[in-house]
Amino acid sequence: MPKAPVQGKGSLKDLAKRQVFKPVLFDAYTQSNTWPEVKPESIQTLLDLLEVLLSPIGSYNQIKAESKDKPGSLPDAPEVLDSVTLGFNSTVKALERQVGKPSKVLVVFVCKADISPTVLTDFFPTLACTSSYGGEPVRLIALPRGSMAKLSQIVGKPHTGIIGVRAGLKGGESLFSIANTVAPVTLPWLDENKMAAYMKPNVKVLATSAPVKPPKTKQQKKK
Repeated sequence: MPKAPVQGKGSLKDLAKRQVFKPVLFDAYTQSNTWPEVKPESIQTLLDLLEVLLSPIGSYNQIKAESKDKPGSLPDAPEVLDSVTLGFNSTVKALERQVGKPSKVLVVFVCKADISPTVLTDFFPTLACTSSYGGEPVRLIALPRGSMAKLSQIVGKPHTGIIGVRAGLKGGESLFSIANTVAPVTLPWLDENKMAAYMKPNVKVLATSAPVKPPKTKQQKKK
């Protein structure tokens, strides 16, 4: 007679602990997820500078929220709003629009450790690289875990995990100076493809044959 299964050997509880390997598709041309290294002291200084530069946005959003039922009492939007992008959509759109043009967004801050799934941030190195063509290199800076809560509090907007800073930000000289110490994103395979020569498609025609089917009769169509 077959032996009864022993608890802990082959049981579901035991199987759940076993290491398994699953095949995944890796493409070096789309999964270039190399982020530049940033010194911890530089990150802290950059966060402090962001707090100073973006605090007018937080004050404005707070007054805006409190003035919903008081039309006409809202002050003018702070000037800094024209020099930054807040959030995923606005930042990605700004970077895509500047490809091949003089760079407008020069620094991108991403709360990489606070954003999931990772597919939302994995493409930023490639985007930072391509958006640098035709202008200054875009500096990509990954912020440590917990930074999203800090940035959201500063600007008064929840879930603010991505911020782009445009050239000409008033009072942003120190921020740009520190950000420029971070190495730009480089993708060797992309640079090689830029220099590749265009080859016209080589299309040929093959003479072959195929059976000719007789046309269907009316009776066959009715069936």
